[in-house]
Amino acid sequence: MISPRYMPIIAYPLAWTAGTKGRIQASTVYVNTNELYTPNDLNQYRGRLKGKIILLKPKRKLKLNFKPDAVRLSQEELEDMASLQIIKSPEMISVPRETMDKLLSGESKLKKRILSEEKIEEFFRREGAVVLVEPGMGADTMDKGTVRVNDRQPITPDDPIPLPHLVMAAEHYNRLMRLMEMGYEVKMDVEIRNEFYNDDLKDYNLIAELPGSDLQDEIVMIGAHLDAKSAATGATDNAAGSAVVMEAMRILKAIGAKPRRTIRAALWGAEECGHLGSLGYVGQHFYDWQKKIKLPEYDKFYVYFNVDWYGRFRGIYLQGNDLARPIFEAWMKPFHDLGMTYLVPGNTGGTDHMSFLKCGLPGFQFIQDDPPSLIIVPIIG
Repeated sequence: MISPRYMPIIAYPLAWTAGTKGRIQASTVYVNTNELYTPNDLNQYRGRLKGKIILLKPKRKLKLNFKPDAVRLSQEELEDMASLQIIKSPEMISVPRETMDKLLSGESKLKKRILSEEKIEEFFRREGAVVLVEPGMGADTMDKGTVRVNDRQPITPDDPIPLPHLVMAAEHYNRLMRLMEMGYEVKMDVEIRNEFYNDDLKDYNLIAELPGSDLQDEIVMIGAHLDAKSAATGATDNAAGSAVVMEAMRILKAIGAKPRRTIRAALWGAEECGHLGSLGYVGQHFYDWQKKIKLPEYDKFYVYFNVDWYGRFRGIYLQGNDLARPIFEAWMKPFHDLGMTYLVPGNTGGTDHMSFLKCGLPGFQFIQDDPPSLIIVPIIG
């Protein structure tokens, strides 16, 4: 910020958005995209956006925090999670996607929106806006000086490159909004150096295995995604998980383990883009997504274990598969002294084990000392 007074701003560019092609200085204007439902809602901004930096969202309410950032899941929390029951009701069996989006956002009575984000951005581009800005996402654990940048979906070389787009520390964003509300003209000096590369448009999986003996053609897998959001280092999401997978394989090799079944490790690419690496691998080896048929290796696959994020293992999400309970109870016994004792009947999603579950293969994610991520996943139509 260079006016009405100078202040360094913390902000990160969204991946898959353009750079500014040098430094620009421009005034800010507020356009609440949450209230843009129809093309008529855009009319009030015609002729007002040329050369402007657009603040896209209202001020975000921040939650004060008086607890340590790093905590272990308490016994009470784990017991509550483990006691949850899966109820198969009509509401849980089939929920339209639009309804689910509204329920998850807490806005089930929204006016019908016919303007997509792409159409809104197309309008901003035509009107001559130069940069888009939004506050970092977050609540609770994300309001501790962390700027959460939730990237856009990838684009193809044939798609138009989206406008330069920043995600700003919520505290700084809120200050800009307050200054504008008090009538000040807010000016910013911005330079974004995003680049797009066309020499290699692929991401890659890294695969290693410890061959089995008499049941060598039967597969047990462990894995973690190796890619990360562009705004961060990826230390917790997911270098931590990748390190666990590599160390597990190193230990097995170092002790001279001779498994009957082949143990295969995967470090997935493009998880943050929609589990593309693991979906592609499953599609090549186990299940043809287009034809919806099993491939020859399908019936030789036994289980996949996924590690995503950080924190001590405290148990496993059963993904609704209660028949696996006695297997995991016996499997975890040697690790009870390390706190790995709990089985949660429900589902957790949002990572690569879902690529296996999607075609009926068993895939599991560990419960870790991390903000609980239990999700009861409905079937969305």
